[in-house]
Amino acid sequence: MYDLHVDQIWRYIKAKVAHPQDAEDLTSEVFLRAYKAWDRFNPDKASVRTWLFTITHRVVIDWLRKKGDVTVDIQEVQVTDSSETPEEEAVKRDLINCLSRNLRRLGHREVEALSLRFGSDLTSREIGTLLGLNEGTTKMMIHRTIKKLREWCL
Repeated sequence: MYDLHVDQIWRYIKAKVAHPQDAEDLTSEVFLRAYKAWDRFNPDKASVRTWLFTITHRVVIDWLRKKGDVTVDIQEVQVTDSSETPEEEAVKRDLINCLSRNLRRLGHREVEALSLRFGSDLTSREIGTLLGLNEGTTKMMIHRTIKKLREWCL
């Protein structure tokens, strides 16, 4: 279980916290909680991955409440590719700047849904489970959020 999911869990947490050491500590906390709660896991209710991301989501929220709202600036994300021309890099940088500005305009649930979909590769059903929404509502929210970002940035 650990080997199969640790990288996704760590990437999700790293997107929420500023320091890699905090992400490592929180990832350990997730798997410790999962180990302690394994007897309560019900495969009829959710997959192991969804269950782990539910724990992860709660661990991150608990940590953020204790620390205050800590976020990672999207501009810190590495976007250069050695095969890109300077013009392509400039276009990509402009797009990232636009996304960074406009993500602040979105609601918390919208940002969280995008993060889970594209950062952690969760399905709409898994995201809905984490956010307390049904699959159809989740799909529609993600679709509308992407549409907003396209209108604002493209």
